[in-house]
Amino acid sequence: MTIAHSFADAAIGQSGLLLLFGSGNRPERSHIIAAMDWGGRTSISHDPAQLDASDKRCSDDTGVTACQTDNWLELQRDGLTFDLVGLSGGPSLAVPVNLHKVGNPSELSLDMVEAIGLAPGPHLAAGSASLPVVRTQLAVAVELIEELPGLVAVCWAAAGTVLPPALFSSVVTDWLAGGAFPARALLHIGKGSVDCLRSYGLAYFTGQEIELSEWLSRDETTATDLAHHLVHELVATGPICDPVELHLGKWGSLRLKPSSDGATVLVEQA
Repeated sequence: MTIAHSFADAAIGQSGLLLLFGSGNRPERSHIIAAMDWGGRTSISHDPAQLDASDKRCSDDTGVTACQTDNWLELQRDGLTFDLVGLSGGPSLAVPVNLHKVGNPSELSLDMVEAIGLAPGPHLAAGSASLPVVRTQLAVAVELIEELPGLVAVCWAAAGTVLPPALFSSVVTDWLAGGAFPARALLHIGKGSVDCLRSYGLAYFTGQEIELSEWLSRDETTATDLAHHLVHELVATGPICDPVELHLGKWGSLRLKPSSDGATVLVEQA
């Protein structure tokens, strides 16, 4: 397997999940190998350290060939593979700026943190945002979280959300067990145009964000709850191409219509 020298940062992008540690506390390959040896559903499917030196080839952006680092592993679960990159022994992944803290922000100190990342393997690139891939990726993450006591926080790169590990595991595990889509972890609701609330991160899954009308946005707590329920519906049904009406529990009938450029779904009371 030939991997680009810039693989670690390139692999994450929008489809990656970052596990944040205090400075100097990123796990080594050996720690992950030991953690995955207990017989769970996730296993190690490729370890670059086991390759002969002649097989460790990579090229940087200038085309210069150099021996790649071994600070990554390929993990497999349910027939899908994911790359765990940025392990100790090599450079940390870049930590995004302007992160949106979820849960108890006072408990999340992101000063001097380092990151490792979990992203779908190259063969899954085209379907990285599909629900089967995301569900499996998050299941792998939950399994890793249980084995990484030095973990400070978990970040979903597509939305810039960052959560305490326990909260992330809780909302994801609920979804994997048949509960609501983990909107708190995988996107956030914030100010849009004028006094309207909108989603940030839903487009990763559907190609569209939602924006609530000013009237629906008048109470932020209620509006956020509504947005999370809408997200659960839209992730399952896909993008909105034509105006539709949707009855959503206590909120009654809502009208959803795509914006002129199709990038946003405008939501108002029907």
